[in-house]
Amino acid sequence: MVQVVELPTRDPQSRAGINRPSLDELRKRAQALVQTLRANGEETERSRRVSSLNMQMLRDADLFRLMRPTRFGGFEYGFTELLELGSEIGRGCGSTAWCYGLVVVHQWMLSIFPAEAQEEIFTANPDTVICGSYAPVARAEAVDGGYRIKGR
Repeated sequence: MVQVVELPTRDPQSRAGINRPSLDELRKRAQALVQTLRANGEETERSRRVSSLNMQMLRDADLFRLMRPTRFGGFEYGFTELLELGSEIGRGCGSTAWCYGLVVVHQWMLSIFPAEAQEEIFTANPDTVICGSYAPVARAEAVDGGYRIKGR
């Protein structure tokens, strides 16, 4: 059976990046989810995917905003904080923590894209989360005037 956890209501200004929560506050939000994530673990294993409920709880706690730029409502924390919160989430569900880390790092990756790409994604829906897959395999060969790259 899937359980739901209630989180305290936050000031709506925090969604606009005006009131950046402290790492301690974000840690408390993650800790508040651990028991429910653990209780939902059997369903995650059975369905072989992180439940929509788990992802929604992370979204409701604003944890996906960890590395997003402040100009798009994020908190602009770094990789150390990502590891810390991911570890806390992992106390409840390792699969959810893995997916959380992927989503958050892709928020950061988008922040190094051109401004137009950031605007298009982050302003279309303030709760947008993105994730991709990449496994670049290539070989570079020095040639006159540069390099020739072969791969996929």
